[in-house]
Amino acid sequence: MSLDIDKIFKQNGKKSIIMSNFIKVVRNYEQVCKLGRDIIAHKDFVRKVKPDKLEQEWARQEARIQEFVKATNDANEEWKKNPCSVNEFWTGWS
Repeated sequence: MSLDIDKIFKQNGKKSIIMSNFIKVVRNYEQVCKLGRDIIAHKDFVRKVKPDKLEQEWARQEARIQEFVKATNDANEEWKKNPCSVNEFWTGWS
């Protein structure tokens, strides 16, 4: 899904800024989604870990959770800064 949409909209002035902001918001939420999947997948992984490495794995999981919380907060802040980046004509009735 790596279309370079930023390049497509650069010549359109204000539209490019709005689209760029929207793309940034979406990418932030994609990162949150990836971290969430990693956290969920850890449950199955930890079942196979040797007992002497278990403490280390729980520390890694805690780090992932903290990163998830930070990424979620950052994504929400970015969305709050750019609420007009979604155009009503893209979404239909709002």
